Amino acid sequence: RPLGLGARGWDNQLWRLGEDLAVRLPWATESADALLLKEHAWLPSLAPRLPLPLPVPQRLGEPTERFPRPWIVTTWVPGTPADRAPATRAADAAGAL
Repeated sequence: RPLGLGARGWDNQLWRLGEDLAVRLPWATESADALLLKEHAWLPSLAPRLPLPLPVPQRLGEPTERFPRPWIVTTWVPGTPADRAPATRAADAAGAL
């Protein structure tokens, strides 16, 4: 499966990498870099403890001349992004968290 744009948000672009992975590239705000590094540090230990699937970091990409910001490879979580789905189960989601 070729690399393809999975989603584009406020701070990041998410590219689908094969069937099971995604590449997340910060592109808008500088704060996205710090958030990405925090997620890389914390999500691997949080993911098994939560009742919902999370993108689990697999690799951290270092800044280079071609892309001067950190980036991350994560597992792909199928489904609809929360900001695009109706909030019909918001209370359930909040209770689970």
